[in-house]
Amino acid sequence: MDSAPTTWLHRSLWAAAIGAFVVMLCMRIQLIGFHEPDIGGIETFTIHSTQSLLLGQTLYPDPEHVPFCYTPISPLYYHLVAAFDRLLRVDPMEPHQVYVVGRVLCLFLNLLTLWPLWLIARRIGLSAAWCALICSLQFCSQFDTSFGRPDALYLLFFFLGMGQLLRAWDVPVGSRPWWSAWMLLGIIGVLGMFTKQTGILTFLIAGAVLMVHGRWRSLVLLGASALVTALLALVVLSRTCDLLLFYKNVVDGVKNGTSFAFFAGLLGPRAWPTDLLMFFTIAVPVALLLRTRDDRARILSIATLVSLVFGLTTALKCGSNMNYITESQVFTFLLVPWSIHRFVAAPHQRKYGWFFVVFASCLLFFHVGQLFSATEISHYRKDDLAAYECERTIARRITALDPKAYELSNYGGYLDLFMHDHALGVEKHVITGCDDLHQGIDWSGIHRMIAERAIPFIVTQEPGPPYFNDREIPGYHLLFREGRFHVYVPDER
Repeated sequence: MDSAPTTWLHRSLWAAAIGAFVVMLCMRIQLIGFHEPDIGGIETFTIHSTQSLLLGQTLYPDPEHVPFCYTPISPLYYHLVAAFDRLLRVDPMEPHQVYVVGRVLCLFLNLLTLWPLWLIARRIGLSAAWCALICSLQFCSQFDTSFGRPDALYLLFFFLGMGQLLRAWDVPVGSRPWWSAWMLLGIIGVLGMFTKQTGILTFLIAGAVLMVHGRWRSLVLLGASALVTALLALVVLSRTCDLLLFYKNVVDGVKNGTSFAFFAGLLGPRAWPTDLLMFFTIAVPVALLLRTRDDRARILSIATLVSLVFGLTTALKCGSNMNYITESQVFTFLLVPWSIHRFVAAPHQRKYGWFFVVFASCLLFFHVGQLFSATEISHYRKDDLAAYECERTIARRITALDPKAYELSNYGGYLDLFMHDHALGVEKHVITGCDDLHQGIDWSGIHRMIAERAIPFIVTQEPGPPYFNDREIPGYHLLFREGRFHVYVPDER
């Protein structure tokens, strides 16, 4: 496939791709050591679950009983991070060490994900220049939920699965490589699902592609491979946890109810680059399905539309984020340059096509600049180390007063991690943000403890009466202050 733009544009493309990649990589490296407990996607509950594994506890407790904690995501990522923590002799009660290992691992996984993405781009016929731009766009525009969460490992398995789908498609049906190709796709898909439930998207895309093209034998083989792999994974998992509690955590635990906050976010002033890209996410695959008979382009077009519909549908869940459109966004990065080279034949038209893509890339780089602006970085760094030490001191003072007492904080910070076994409701973003909508887990137990003043210590960052879930908690008085934190205990009865 021809890919020779004007010399200046070719060089500008490489410079933009490499420059943006380097800038983003430096930012990511800088974020690793930050003492901010959440640089994206509510990191706190991820670290708390990792600590549980390091302390020899179950990853999936009963969330309806004290201390009302749970792990709403599949287990593979947590076991991977815990394995590295053990290898590096990380102290689980020094949470910042656990953060650093997780963030380093996620950065490595983010970089590793560019490998299958590059291979996919090459398989559909794009040049090295386009591959470099696409990989840079993906690395620079990915959402912060993959900076320290299971999303990083899930995206690796997802794009490995998409690359395997394209390879399996070209294998003659019934041959020995055909069997191994579709069985491998089933294994990769299950690994993705056991990293994050969203991994089912791999099977939705593969199933849609195979059904549209009537490849029923391949569909049956893929399903059989996935079923066998999933059953084996559940057998292994049953040796480490109760499967009923596993279901309660990862299935009931994500029944957060419906919210339109995600779609309201798409209308916000900072979302305009994503909104612009979403237009192409819809228009380009629809046009390709109507215009081309190229199998690879049609597969990626179907994958784009399926992942977009899946992302927007699951985004109705309370607590959703912009990361739900990551997969469709990356497919758009692949399809736009393919379309330009396939259908824009005239040299001057191709020149304008390249100019448009570079311009669109600049919009995305601008979006990255907004995300990691000087204001945001200063917010991350504001009083982080001081707050970390204050919360460590609070944990020690509470433990000294009563080693068996529980604490409840109304913010997501390090205190819950220092108090790991005695922290109530660590996933407070769900308890407070989706409590009225949640359909899977009954949180009445923690609210009953609050109403009965059965919680020995309540910690807030604001002076005045303590509160939780935007409701004032009566019957408590201030015991001591530590930095900006206030510790309250029940009044004498």
